[in-house]
This record gives sequence, structure tokens and C-alpha cells, in this order.
Amino acid sequence: MVELPPSTRHHLSHATHVERLREERGLIFLERHLEKNAGSTFREVIAHAERRGKCMYWGFQQRSPPWQAAIAALRNLTALDIPPRLCIEAHSGIDYGLPWLERFSQLRGLREVFAERGVDIPVHLHVRLRSPLSHYVSYYLWTVVERQARNPKRFGSSFAEWARSVPNLQSELLLSSKAAFTASFAAKDHKEIKEWRERWAMPAKAAARRRLVWQVLNEYDLLGTTDQFYESTLVVARALNWSAHDMAAPESLQKQAPIPAESCDRRALGGRKHRFGPEPLPWWCRNPALNYGAEKARVHSRVCPNRTACELLIREVLPLSPLSATCTRLRPPASPLPPSATPLRPRPPPPGGTSRLRAILSRAAFAARHHRGRRTLLLCTAQRDAQGVPRRPRRPRRPRRPRRPRRPRRPRRPRRPRRPRRPRRPRRPRRPRRPRRPRRPRRPRRPRRPHLGLRARAQRAPRNPAQASGRAQVLAVHVTCCV
Repeated sequence: MVELPPSTRHHLSHATHVERLREERGLIFLERHLEKNAGSTFREVIAHAERRGKCMYWGFQQRSPPWQAAIAALRNLTALDIPPRLCIEAHSGIDYGLPWLERFSQLRGLREVFAERGVDIPVHLHVRLRSPLSHYVSYYLWTVVERQARNPKRFGSSFAEWARSVPNLQSELLLSSKAAFTASFAAKDHKEIKEWRERWAMPAKAAARRRLVWQVLNEYDLLGTTDQFYESTLVVARALNWSAHDMAAPESLQKQAPIPAESCDRRALGGRKHRFGPEPLPWWCRNPALNYGAEKARVHSRVCPNRTACELLIREVLPLSPLSATCTRLRPPASPLPPSATPLRPRPPPPGGTSRLRAILSRAAFAARHHRGRRTLLLCTAQRDAQGVPRRPRRPRRPRRPRRPRRPRRPRRPRRPRRPRRPRRPRRPRRPRRPRRPRRPRRPRRPRRPHLGLRARAQRAPRNPAQASGRAQVLAVHVTCCV
């Protein structure tokens, strides 16, 4: 058996101890799901991590009463309580009742409460953004294009007309989830659309809105991009101390075309039929039977025939440009290890700085797309190389002990022969029944006397004279009274 040197053994035991301490800690991870930013794919990633026992998923939307109850319970935690491991997806309907910015401040305030109470639960806040033109085109194909085709007078008739009515779309989605419903379903002359345009048209209001967006954006610990989804997911895994296996994106969702509208879903499922065959798909629907890249290029070229003109349009409607230039970043977790644990040594930056890190991760993402079977291994290796960490020497396997030879089975005892069954005694013959006695004939009933009225009774002959005189008197009285 090969024995490791003492320094290596100490390093391995220290790293294992720290990882075990981190696994036993609690966790609150918030995923702010902005519409059309790969949030559904990341939801599957979190569900996969939940199946691996990393955290409990609470998501899509949180009503105000359960949210207030959860925040109150988290504020009452002590160091003796079992720390929860919670993954929250804040997506739709989170501004009804309690506004989202107030909920966001409550989550950030938990860090101070945990520090005062000595509770070791780190709070990680994560949001993902997308390049503006790609985001606008994807959002337009998702909910807007079908409404424009149904009623162009109310919703408009082109991509440029809709994009000018909702400037700085991602900034508004970041501040309030209600902006998604306004951008999707409101008509072009709706009151909320007019207020949206006024907020960014007036310089004073636009400057205040811009400061608020930057203030909210700087409060997030983890900021990723949809265009570099794999790299951003690796950064999240590193911050949460999870492996690449825990954050592996499902293969089924990597090339899943978003359903732009309800009509595409109905026609794909064989809804309405044409007279001479199935009804053809509208131009904004992608045909799943054809090549994915070719269908995507066809639909996008129909939305933006001139790519340069579309880019100029987005620069016009997007005065707040920092979102387009945002790259993936990672801040150190705000909640440190407990005092009893030995802190991790800071990792040295990779040679070549940030550009070197992005180049390594981009090569990993390219290799992942072309070698799907080795995707997780390549991403994990690229993450380790990018952080400048020497690879940990592999622990040699212990040789297996030779198996003991199996003891020969004891031969079974022969079965005892069964006793022959005793013959059954013949059944006793049944006793014959006694014949029934014949019934006596019923006595004939006496005929009933007919009912006689008062006058008939009076006319009937009396039995004795005294009774006759009395009846005559009663009859005379009766006749006198009645007449």
C-alpha cells in the first residue's frame, strides 16, 4: 500500500474537515428570475440540486402571508436550532401585497440578524441578465407577436413599435415583477405604458430610476449572464460550495425552443385542422421537426431583417446601458465560517487576470457544446484551472480484501414422509322429515251488520216499548231543532 506524505495527508484532512463544516451549515439562496433569462432552465438545475439533498426549493411565486411567516421564523432562529437550507426562486406575482424591493431588503436584513444571534447561515443573492437585443427579440416572440397578429390596431404591428413603448425592459423587470405583465398584455395606449415611457423620457425621473437600478443591482452577490449560462452556473456552484454534478443543466432543456405563444402549442399538439390537412404554423412558431439553428435564424430574421438597424433601435430605447456590458462576477460570501472552523486560504488569481478566466471558461463552454457526454467533467476541470488551484492528488485506493471462500451449504434433511390420511367415516343417512299436519279449515267470518243512519234507526222496530217512546222523543227534538 502506497502511503502519502504527512503534509499531503494533513492538507486532505483539513480540506475534508472544512468541506464537512460547510455542508453542515445552513443556506439561503435567492434566484431572482427575470423573464426570458433562462430562469426555467435554472429552475430545473435547482430541482436537480434538491433531489441531491442540497436545499429545499421554494419557488415561482411567494404570497405575502407565507413570506411574512417565513421571514419571522428565520428571524427567530438561534445558534441551537437546525439551520435550514432554502433555495428561493422569486419570479412572478411577487409584488402583490408586499412589494419586491421591501422583500429584498428583508432578506438582506437577515444577515445582520444572523450575525447578532450567532447563526451560521450565509445568504446568497443571485440574478442573471441578458444582452439587450437578444432579450427584446426573445420577449417579443414570447408574448407580444401573437397579440399584434390578432389585433394590430390595439397592440401595434411591428417589433420597433413595441420596443419603443417599453424602454429599459430588464431594468423595470429588476425593480418590479408587475412590469412583465405590462410589457406582455397591455395595449400601446394603456395608462401603465404611458407612465413607463414618461419615467424614462423626463431627465430627472430617469436619473432617479437609474440610481435605483444600480443600487439594487449592487446588492446582489452573484451576477451572471444568460449568454454565458454555463460559466455563470459554475460561479454559483463555487459560491455555494457545490460540485458541477449538483449544478449540471439538464440535457433536455439545453436546446428547448421557448413556446412563443399559445397558438404554437395548440398547433404542435394538433389542435385546429385545415380542410385539406393540418393547419400550417404561423411564422413565429419554430418547427421542432426541422433544424433548431435554422429555425431560430429564420424567425429572428423575420423579426429583425436588418441586424444593424435593430441594434441602433435598442441603443435608442436603452439609455441605461450597463446591463448590456455586465459580465459574470463573484463576491465573497457575506457570512463567514463559524469561529470554531479554520478559515479557507484565499485563492490566488489566475495568471492573466479576468481575461484569462473568461477565456478558460469560454473554452470550457465551447467544449461542453461539442462533447456533451464529457460536459460536467470539462466544466469542473476548467473551473479548477481558472481559479489557479493545484489539482489535489488522488487518494490511492485500498486494495480489496480477498473474499473468504463461501462455506459449503449444509445438505437439506430429507423430508419426513407424510402420514396417510385416515379415511373419512361415511355420513349418517338423513332422518326423514315428519309429514306436516293438515291445517284446520278457517271458520267463516260473520257478516257485518250494515250501518244504519239516524232515521233508519228510528224506523227500526224497538225491542221494548220504553225504548220506543224514548227514541221518538229524541227524534222529535232533533227534527224540531233542525227545522
